[in-house]
Amino acid sequence: MRGGWRLGLFAVLLVLAGCGAEGGTADRTTTLTPVEPGAVTPVDSTPVPLILPGLSRESVVDPSAVAATHVRTLRNASFWFTYNRTVVAANGTRLDSTALAGNVGPRAETYRLTLVRGTDAATNRTTYVKNESAATGLPPVDPYFRERLGTVLASFQSTDVGRPPPNATDGIGTTYQIRASRFENDFPGENVRFRAIVEPGGIVMSYELRYDLIRNGTRVTVREELRHQTVLFESFTERG
Repeated sequence: MRGGWRLGLFAVLLVLAGCGAEGGTADRTTTLTPVEPGAVTPVDSTPVPLILPGLSRESVVDPSAVAATHVRTLRNASFWFTYNRTVVAANGTRLDSTALAGNVGPRAETYRLTLVRGTDAATNRTTYVKNESAATGLPPVDPYFRERLGTVLASFQSTDVGRPPPNATDGIGTTYQIRASRFENDFPGENVRFRAIVEPGGIVMSYELRYDLIRNGTRVTVREELRHQTVLFESFTERG
């Protein structure tokens, strides 16, 4: 038994010794390549400086905040405005039209608005009045355009914000302008052109939007424009 144990150990030693012999596998050196840790992108927690709620010096960062500020400031004023939206075929035929114009008092406690829809013989004109002695009801189009402003500003892939040229005459106290030229993929339309003028208190004094799309197999051009001709505050403390 003792001799068998020694013979077995000797055989194991021979096998281990053979690993270092010529033609063995001991010459195959295994190299461990250090693995570099994956690059960690630092998270910039610095807030984007804003010139107005939802608006930085480079772009619109929160469309709903821009629209909310517009409404909050405008509700403290009396204003006169016009809104037009048309759909025109390539041959110049007007396929659809909506126009709203009039004046609104502070907090919409008084107003006189005229809504015109349709084209040519199909035009439908309705006047909405509210004052101390008469009220005909709220118009179907919000005179503050909160939802529409938020939707339009959120529809673009990107926006650019800058100061208007020194000779600009759009609105009173005009300070900033917003431009865009491409819709998000979820919004149909091409050849997009958008420009808005925003005054220091956050009121969108005007915006112009134009784009082309295919409707019922026909290329049409959509034009939309909102313009505040006059905005009056009783005092500066009412702004904002």
